[in-house]
Amino acid sequence: MDTLVHGWDVAAALGDADRLVAAVDGDDALVTALLAVSEAVPNTPEARAPGRAFRPGLEPGGRAGRFDRALALLGRDPAWKARP
Repeated sequence: MDTLVHGWDVAAALGDADRLVAAVDGDDALVTALLAVSEAVPNTPEARAPGRAFRPGLEPGGRAGRFDRALALLGRDPAWKARP
């Protein structure tokens, strides 16, 4: 989970997250495991408080594939883009 999610952080910052998302979504075993681990991270106010590892979960939105859903569960906006 950490490698994939932080890989997305870097790819999104460089403006090239779509390729990574497509590759992960295209690997059923990988994206199934990622989503299962992401869903297991507690999403309570105590677990997602300031200074904790994750921000509160977000709604993934209409376009969400399974990788986007995992990102949203962990507090990342799958539609985030770096400013030029």
